Amino acid sequence: MRVTRLQGKRDKLEAASGRILAELGSSMSENSYSSNMMSDIDFLFPEPVSKAFDVMMSDKDKDGLKKKHYFYDIARAMKKVLKDIDDQIDKEVLGKKTA
Repeated sequence: MRVTRLQGKRDKLEAASGRILAELGSSMSENSYSSNMMSDIDFLFPEPVSKAFDVMMSDKDKDGLKKKHYFYDIARAMKKVLKDIDDQIDKEVLGKKTA
């Protein structure tokens, strides 16, 4: 049951990250961020993702190269969240097999 819950959480976050990253790219180029996207980052994802986003937002001197780096940092934080859930699932599955 725990594996099913973790997989559901992972699927939800993977879908959200795809949607957010697609929107984030255009938002960064237009310097216009939707409240829906920002609240998803703040409340759906763990702190490392919202922290990476906050660092970007607090930089008032973002040029094109900096924006690319910020985008990568946010995408990387999202992928790390997914990997951590995959690791939890693996631990649950392996733990049940050896128990």
